[in-house]
Amino acid sequence: AKPGISMGLQSSYRRHNQNIIFGDRNYDIFQENIYVNFIRQTFINSKNNILKYGVSYNSDRFIESLNGSNINNEFTDLTRKDDLYGIFSEYSFEDEFINIVIGLRSDYYNNTDDLYFLPRFNFKYNPTENSVIRLSSGRSFRISNIFTENLSYLISNRLIEVPDMNQLLPETAWNYGVNFAHCFYLNGREGQISFDVYRTDFQNQIIVDIEQEGVISFYNLEGESYANSFQVDFIYQLFNNLDMKMAYKINDIYTTFTSSTERVPLTPLDRALINIAYTTESDRISIDVTSNYIGKSRLPSHSLLSSEYSDPFFIYNTQITTRFNNFEVYIGGENL
Repeated sequence: AKPGISMGLQSSYRRHNQNIIFGDRNYDIFQENIYVNFIRQTFINSKNNILKYGVSYNSDRFIESLNGSNINNEFTDLTRKDDLYGIFSEYSFEDEFINIVIGLRSDYYNNTDDLYFLPRFNFKYNPTENSVIRLSSGRSFRISNIFTENLSYLISNRLIEVPDMNQLLPETAWNYGVNFAHCFYLNGREGQISFDVYRTDFQNQIIVDIEQEGVISFYNLEGESYANSFQVDFIYQLFNNLDMKMAYKINDIYTTFTSSTERVPLTPLDRALINIAYTTESDRISIDVTSNYIGKSRLPSHSLLSSEYSDPFFIYNTQITTRFNNFEVYIGGENL
């Protein structure tokens, strides 16, 4: 084979069986997965221009049972088979300052008898030796498993409205993002700062609706749903062996429920983190302290709640580690 030209075949087989008891509710799921992926790589004119292409097959078989109290439509050994037949290609260009990736894949999904086209684009540029700018966009596709992804709600006493599983469509969305990162030196010590801005526009989404008191329901999106996020990270070495990390994130997430478009409940509007880590010169003792700020979240309506939003709060974690020749001893506290 010529250098830079190759081909490969990836394959896997997995089985998973889970039995869960939530009081007098029982949820059982069996999953069987087969995955095969063939890919070939070559280059165009030079090794800076790389082309990859191939085909894939992914098959999932699920057998689910949900029984117990407050379930409007119990079921036993409900079987679903998801087959995805895919074809894909990707072109990438890379030099000293620029990296570009353009890709396109198409997947046929047996349960909807539709083709899903999924383009993507990634761009990376280094304006200086210490700075990098990244741009990304693309369309995403996933098949939701509503009960395994929302197990925490099975613990509650809410009435579970089981939908017609054949009516739930795959989730699709467009994603866009920008990242800027810069490394710097201040007082002879290294630091890094980065900014991230991302947006997701859903074309379809499986809505997990807890807006009605005492009820949880699942259905396809009818209306708009989007998520905006902004995050800034700052890392700096304050002194020898003493590092600090700070981060702050804003979430702006809305979706359309049956009645109106609302903020997604139980999702903090913002979060923050401060971490201080110290290690002795001998690397024998480490001390780590973290403070997490969790901003307010919208609460689903309830007759016993007088406020629309929860109160913000802090969580503190700390750990002290001592290292010996062949083992480590640590003591710490979480959720303080």
